[in-house]
Amino acid sequence: MKSKKILYSELSPLLISSLPARPNQSASYGGAAYSSSELRAAFDKLPLLLAERYNDLLSDIESGELCENLATGLSEGSTLKSFFEDLSSGVWAGYSKIDGTPIYTLLRNIEDRLAKLEEVSEK
Repeated sequence: MKSKKILYSELSPLLISSLPARPNQSASYGGAAYSSSELRAAFDKLPLLLAERYNDLLSDIESGELCENLATGLSEGSTLKSFFEDLSSGVWAGYSKIDGTPIYTLLRNIEDRLAKLEEVSEK
């Protein structure tokens, strides 16, 4: 997976506030003696980092890597991909709960009650 968090340690040196107060003046006047192209490049660094990380995230989403690696916290090693597989197969109904009761159990109880109602209505 290519996407990752942007850390403050990466951001800090790219912030405009990290530039000297007088970037175009010589160092003897408190500047950095940046050329105009160096100054423009300094302003472009942060947006370029954001665009790169955003594109990495989109790439991970499109390739399916995000689903394969994104932990759900439902159980040890459970990922978004495994959750989608559980939804598709119906396995999720065994571990998803409403008021502490697995959904599968609730559905079976509803099914049993409906069957009893059908029996009563047929008599």
